[in-house]
Amino acid sequence: ADLGDVDQAWAGIYSPRYSDATVARYIHGQFLEDAGSYLERYQATDYWMSLLTGAQPHFSLETHGRPARILDLGSGGGNTVLPLLDLYPGAEVVASDLSLPLLKALHTTLAERYPNRRVPVMQLNAEQLLFGDRQFDMVVGGAILHHLRSPRRAIAESARILKPGGVALFFEPFLPGNRIVAAVFQALLDLNEESCPRS
Repeated sequence: ADLGDVDQAWAGIYSPRYSDATVARYIHGQFLEDAGSYLERYQATDYWMSLLTGAQPHFSLETHGRPARILDLGSGGGNTVLPLLDLYPGAEVVASDLSLPLLKALHTTLAERYPNRRVPVMQLNAEQLLFGDRQFDMVVGGAILHHLRSPRRAIAESARILKPGGVALFFEPFLPGNRIVAAVFQALLDLNEESCPRS
């Protein structure tokens, strides 16, 4: 249902009408009452464009001449949605998130930047996708899995809704952490090397 039928503030956002308790159970307050400050801190479409562009050589999106159907999970303010629209100008892109404030901001941005492109904006739980099997050619999740109660369910749901040969791309913000771990290991190896006798 279009939530604008219930409250005009949410017009253009589609939802199965989750209860507030259900939404609060799955997402943190930073994505609800603090959505504005979250967007100010974490909007970085250029960064996400670089990740999506870097991933492209590793898969083939076969659609047999029809427009690709892409579902973006945890869309927030559009970090991955906007690059997807630019990378796949003929695709049908569906944006989704549980946070209505983030979806409202995204809906406004889409209307401003892509006035002639229809992009459904949906309130959707990534762990329970309300689509039939084999509906999409690609599923994209930018920094979403670490926020979920059950990442495994979200991945299984993504696999279920993908058409044969479909692609799921999930990007997680662990690279800086991996660099720190690598630096610690290198420091330990260096210390160990200094204390070991050389032959």
